[in-house]
Amino acid sequence: MGQTVTSKAISLASRMAFDTHLKAAGFRKQGAHLHRAKENLIHGIHFQPSRGNQSESGTFTINLIVTSSAIYSAFFGSSLPSNPATAGFPITERIGFLMPAHKDHWWYVSPETDVERLSSEVSEAITHHALPFFDEYVGPDALLHKLRAQEALPGVADPQIPVLHAVVAKHAGYDDEARQLLRQAIETSHYPGFTETVKKVANRIGLVL
Repeated sequence: MGQTVTSKAISLASRMAFDTHLKAAGFRKQGAHLHRAKENLIHGIHFQPSRGNQSESGTFTINLIVTSSAIYSAFFGSSLPSNPATAGFPITERIGFLMPAHKDHWWYVSPETDVERLSSEVSEAITHHALPFFDEYVGPDALLHKLRAQEALPGVADPQIPVLHAVVAKHAGYDDEARQLLRQAIETSHYPGFTETVKKVANRIGLVL
C-alpha cells in the first residue's frame, strides 16, 4: 500500500525541519521522527497522524518528548523503544500549546495542500517553539531543578511527580532525597496499586524503603 497524502506530508515536513535546523542542533532522523541526546536526557520530536485519516486527506500534530533511558527503565522495567522519539514518557507537550494560540494544533492535508509551504510552516514552528522548549531541559540537573522547584511538567500526572523526582535524584547521587520522596509517595497515595508501582521503581533504582 502506498503512502497516504498525510504520511507524505509528514515525511517532507520532517525532512525539511531536519535539513534546515535540526541536524545542526544535534538531532538524528529516524523514520519520520527526530531525537537527540542532551547529556543523559533525550529530546524527541514525534509526528502523530490522526487515527481518522483517509488516504486522500488527514491531519497530524507534533508531540515533544523529554525522557531518558534511566527514567524509562525505572518506571517500566524495560529499555526505551528503538526509536526514543516514540517513548511518550514522562514529559510530553503538544507543540500547539507553545504556539501563539496556546491550543492544540493539527495541520490539515489534502490533495490541494501546498505541501512545500506546509512543510516550511512546520519547520518554523519546530525552530521557534520546540527548540526553546527543549532548552529548558538541557540535562538531568535542569530537570532536577524543576522538580525541586515544583514546577509543572507537561504530561506528568501529579502522583508520578515525586516518583520521577526520586528517580532523577537517585541518579544524581541524592539517595536520601530519593528514598524520602518514594516513602512520601506511598504514604500519600490514594490510587489502587500505586504503592506496588512505587516499590517496583525503588527496587529498579536500587533503593530499600
